[in-house]
Amino acid sequence: MFESILGTKAEPGPLITTLPEIKLHAVGDAAKFDASDLLKEGKPVLFLIIRRPGCLLCREQAGELAKFKATIERCGVRMVGVLKEELGADEFKAFWPAPLFVDDDKEFYKLVGRGSLQQASKAQLASPSFLSTLARAKGKGYSGNIIGEGFIYGGLLIVKPDGEISYQYAEKQWGDHAPVPEVIEACKALAPEDVREAINKEGVDFSQLSNGAYCGDAACKL
Repeated sequence: MFESILGTKAEPGPLITTLPEIKLHAVGDAAKFDASDLLKEGKPVLFLIIRRPGCLLCREQAGELAKFKATIERCGVRMVGVLKEELGADEFKAFWPAPLFVDDDKEFYKLVGRGSLQQASKAQLASPSFLSTLARAKGKGYSGNIIGEGFIYGGLLIVKPDGEISYQYAEKQWGDHAPVPEVIEACKALAPEDVREAINKEGVDFSQLSNGAYCGDAACKL
């Protein structure tokens, strides 16, 4: 274990490349099922692993990604959200127009943490990067609350129908989210060739995204 401004973390293990057995349940329904059941339609699934549904940065992440739902689904990729608790789930639906499931055992969080839960530190609350990220989200009209567990990091996965994880991004600090253009490229890579070519020809408008965590220096020219 080691401590830094980013949090107290266990040393991560090797990268996990196949979706393990993980039990989920729908919000408001205690009946559990295996996450692999979501792959039975034969479509890749994008799992947004949400740190805390009341967090304005998590709402920003969901809202920004949701702007590209049509493109993602055009690629044949299904979108779902994963929570570690139901608290705040109903309010989060306003930002995430896709199914939400609960991972009581936090196995998805361990997956992106490469075998262990990675957690933020309270010291981040005063860090310039966090304050800048907070200002970015507030400037775009997002708001939130402090209800629920918000220290365990989340991330994003794209899983192919055979269970292979084709893309993964692990949150390393509050507001550190998978760059949307990078996610779109990962989805396009799984699309049928004709669909991919059509999207490339038409282009994807990333101008509605802010700089920083969502674009990156090379991925987005605004």
